[in-house]
Amino acid sequence: MKKTLILALAAGLLGLTASAHALRIAQVDVKAVFEKYSGTQIAKDKLKKEVDQEKGKLEAGQDALKKKMADLEAKKSVLSAEKYKEQQQELSGEIRALQEKIQTTTNDLQKKEADMTSAIVGVIKDAVRDVAKEQKYDFVFDNSTIVYGDADDISDKVVLKLNDK
Repeated sequence: MKKTLILALAAGLLGLTASAHALRIAQVDVKAVFEKYSGTQIAKDKLKKEVDQEKGKLEAGQDALKKKMADLEAKKSVLSAEKYKEQQQELSGEIRALQEKIQTTTNDLQKKEADMTSAIVGVIKDAVRDVAKEQKYDFVFDNSTIVYGDADDISDKVVLKLNDK
């Protein structure tokens, strides 16, 4: 619905302003620009490093809990039933705490990835606007919204602009 409204509005504007001057229309492949932008790889590498660090910490916690579980099982025969059950409950609490930490960490990392993506898309939009102004385009559409048309593709120019910064 939103795309249809935008296209209808653009078509209306095209009809109104066509008599004033010839419109220049371009298209850009935002997904390709995103992948080719050097800032994307830098951000991905930074995020991967953080993911690996967090994963290492969580795996260390899991290993420590596994060792505690094995130790508890080894002591089972020498502990009273009450003491064994008490230590088992403590261990269960530690396991739940680790599971919560895993979930929290996962959510935090997903949010960071979404924020990173959003920031990069903002930078791309700024670069598209700059290229469009420099090249004197009246409209630039994401090629995923164009079904048919003969518009100039400025994707490579946008990537060059981004990577030159």
